[in-house]
Amino acid sequence: MNRKKIIIICSVAILLGILGYQYVYKGHRDISSEDAVATLSVAQLNDQYTQSAEKTTQKFLDQTIVIYGKATSSDLKSKNLLIDNGVDVTLTLAETIPAAGTEVRVKGRYVGFDDLLEQHKIVDATLITE
Repeated sequence: MNRKKIIIICSVAILLGILGYQYVYKGHRDISSEDAVATLSVAQLNDQYTQSAEKTTQKFLDQTIVIYGKATSSDLKSKNLLIDNGVDVTLTLAETIPAAGTEVRVKGRYVGFDDLLEQHKIVDATLITE
């Protein structure tokens, strides 16, 4: 092969490698800047899940949602917040966490229902203060 063909083949291979890498390793989602697909209380989420667990999971799985209710417990060290004993929230950044009994609103990514603990799980969450 002549040198020109080798350069073209190497250039195409490098370009395909870069495109493949970008496809496989996409940038991280910024949940705090995404629009929520739903705003629900913990009771509303539980009602929907009780009526049809599969439909609710399909509807909200990996989607950004806003959940509100009373903080049941909180742990600043683990950035964890439990809302109405039904939604376990992991916050992305937390310098302070609301005390138990405080009304809270969080926006985060719904990752499903934990059958063992009987709680919905939300991660990458931020507190909404309005």
